[in-house]
Amino acid sequence: MKKYISCIIFIAFGICSGYTETQKAYIEAAEEAYANKNYYGALTWFTEALDFKRDDPSLIYKVAESARQFEAYDLAAVHYSMVVDSLGDGPYHDASY
Repeated sequence: MKKYISCIIFIAFGICSGYTETQKAYIEAAEEAYANKNYYGALTWFTEALDFKRDDPSLIYKVAESARQFEAYDLAAVHYSMVVDSLGDGPYHDASY
């Protein structure tokens, strides 16, 4: 019985760490795309990374910035308002504009 429990715990930790690495890879790809002014690519990868942690204000802000640069203003506005709603003015004070 202990053998099965140990196996289940091991698999669960492996799956969780895989998600973290995948999210990190998406964020790195998005930041590289953004630096290269590929705003559509950045928007796509930041959105994928956001699927792992929906309540991360810095990631939501990056989605909003990428959408704005890509001229997807409606999508940007939705994400900016999510940042303002979760943090108020906070570190992203320009999100309220």
